[in-house]
Amino acid sequence: MPCGTLHRLLAEARQRGGLPRGCLLIVDEAGMADTRTLTHVLFQVEHAEGKALLVGDPAQLPAVGAGGLYAAIVERNGAIELHDNRRQRDELERRALALLRQGRSHDYLAHAAEHGKLSVARDRVEAKARLVADWWQNASGELEGSAILPTDAATFPSSTPSPESSLTELDGWAASASALTTASSSPPATASSAHVMTAAST
Repeated sequence: MPCGTLHRLLAEARQRGGLPRGCLLIVDEAGMADTRTLTHVLFQVEHAEGKALLVGDPAQLPAVGAGGLYAAIVERNGAIELHDNRRQRDELERRALALLRQGRSHDYLAHAAEHGKLSVARDRVEAKARLVADWWQNASGELEGSAILPTDAATFPSSTPSPESSLTELDGWAASASALTTASSSPPATASSAHVMTAAST
């Protein structure tokens, strides 16, 4: 099944004069698609007399641009809901994430702190010291595969400091320890993608 981003799909549709007749379009992570793009995509599907299957979570990360269309569609027309979490194996983690999805962030943070997944520092210096110590402990076995990533790329240099760097030297790229996350093996979130295949429309 061919797949790609929504923007690529729209560009190809313009070049080819539309989507294949009677196509089935599956949009994954539809909640992350901005309203303008998703509207154009649905228009193309309607014009091709096809079907669009939107898959996503209206309570997940919102679109970068102006969004809300997917959530509005779910609210107005309803949706088939999946209730079983198969990503997390730990039952306690599943329950904690369910609380987070319900907006009970304090309960989730309490769970994270209790299970060693949340570090609280008295000040920036202590936070930086912990951050670098944790990074070096994990990086000592595989330096090239470990990094400290800022959430705001414009604020910090792209290079990761060496273990010999002092806290003073770190200050230039770690303006706020709370804006840093240690890179993990988990794959990053991706933008909405689309899968297209020809199917008979009903």
